[in-house]
Amino acid sequence: MKTGEEQILNRTTRVVATSIGVICGLIGIQHGVLEILQGNVPITSLVIDAIGPAQKMWESSREPALSILPNMLVTGIVTVFFSILVIIWSIGFVHRKRGALIFFILSLAEFLTGGGITSFELAILATLAASRINRPLTWWRRVLPAGLRRVLARSWLILLITFIVLFAATITITIVGLGFLNGESMITLLYVMGLSTLGLMALAVVAGFAADIEEEMAGG
Repeated sequence: MKTGEEQILNRTTRVVATSIGVICGLIGIQHGVLEILQGNVPITSLVIDAIGPAQKMWESSREPALSILPNMLVTGIVTVFFSILVIIWSIGFVHRKRGALIFFILSLAEFLTGGGITSFELAILATLAASRINRPLTWWRRVLPAGLRRVLARSWLILLITFIVLFAATITITIVGLGFLNGESMITLLYVMGLSTLGLMALAVVAGFAADIEEEMAGG
């Protein structure tokens, strides 16, 4: 009898989906800690800033988020809780039956309790990738030209690592800033870096699909 691990159809897709899922959870934890540091401050609107006035290291740092909870302390605690669940599910269960759906539900809960808008953007793509872990990639095999597919298949790990590094740099700069740039230049830089990370993430997902297609073709 085959084990659950042996039944995984697209292993590279699982690695990519899991990696992005873990990042979503880490972003939520980071938001949650910043929200906890703001203390028992009432929330008066749906949109909040995870970085409070006392935590700002440069003028325009914000990290916007949504919260349906009554104050920053509760928001931060609940965010950390759901973010930890997102990480656990990403590592151990996202490949299971309905794994992608439950991952999305956990990510939505993280989002609605202060986990950050960026985290949820990543979670949407991670959900789409996770939904393909145990399904044939027939459509992608048809639309990806053979030459491009081979290039992407060889590049998936490089693309994933580059995405992670650039994303970590973006979050770091968002929090601490860069002393040699003014606020307007910083915002422009972060906007470009944000778009680049989203593009790299999407490319890493497609490259993961390509690697699994190539592995399937080589084996069969």
